[in-house]
Amino acid sequence: MGLLRRVKALLRSRRLFRNWLSLGIRYQLVRYGLIKGNNLLTAICRDGNTSLIEPQVYGFIANVYYDGLIAGYDCGSKSVVLTNGSKLPLNRLHEIVGIKYGWFFNGDCWFKGGIMFKAMRWPIIETFELNQYNVIDVRGRVVVDVGAFVGDSAIYFALKGARKVYAIEPHPEAYEEMLMNISLNGLGDKIMPINIAVGRNGVVCISPDNDITSANVTYSMTEVECSGTRVRSIRLGDLIQKYSIEPDVLKMDCEGCEYDVIMNDYDAVKLFKELVFEYHAYATGRPVSELLRALSRDFKCEFVNEGFLQKYQPRYKREELGMIHCINID
Repeated sequence: MGLLRRVKALLRSRRLFRNWLSLGIRYQLVRYGLIKGNNLLTAICRDGNTSLIEPQVYGFIANVYYDGLIAGYDCGSKSVVLTNGSKLPLNRLHEIVGIKYGWFFNGDCWFKGGIMFKAMRWPIIETFELNQYNVIDVRGRVVVDVGAFVGDSAIYFALKGARKVYAIEPHPEAYEEMLMNISLNGLGDKIMPINIAVGRNGVVCISPDNDITSANVTYSMTEVECSGTRVRSIRLGDLIQKYSIEPDVLKMDCEGCEYDVIMNDYDAVKLFKELVFEYHAYATGRPVSELLRALSRDFKCEFVNEGFLQKYQPRYKREELGMIHCINID
């Protein structure tokens, strides 16, 4: 952030805080490590109420106010006041990204164009605003969505005309939020949520450190090896058989499970007419060329959305992370 912007943001913060000057100065001293110990900032709002704020949170509030994304800050409830008057608690401040893309928060849910989500997550923006899955036409087709997270892609496919979506998500918290989102959008007849992992038959262990924003899970084949949440894992072929799924479209964004699915259960993969998946070579330590060699037997594949990934995931090279779209040519 440039010096001029910092100064302008500080001056505009006069409309938020009575002690704007001392607050801004203390923030900079903490930011540059000139104040040690208790770094919490004491903010005095225009109504006289006070609030303790972490320095990085104060900086974020000052900047989003400068950008016009919020209308104010309420010390009493420790919430930012949005332009429509709704209040967003500080522990949900990361969700403010939705406002940049025209989503509205009504105090409980985010909504836009008749679509609703309980919480704003970055994959919702990727799916609905950045068109991550516009490479496939799902109208009238059955979609197996492996790594459905909070239901963003499953809801997208259903609204785009999919006949049925099997939304597979192992993370218990993400799965529960997906159930709420499916209900909010009235899509229970089109989307079948399944709390299971796809890859091998066994157990997926989700570490206690993996909250809803972390999709990283590790395979564990025995109860003893798992100190976190145990979720059953199933092979793709067994999943198809268990739920009598018509294999039309397979979407995968499962943080590395795509290697297990493609390399160890290829007979099930080749049943699908179309694939779209994100590969995570950086997480598995295996080159994407392995996947392409296996798929070349039955599919014509191409890298897609490379500009999107370069912009929003610049720390990864093409060899480490990307998206592939495949059409069955058999």
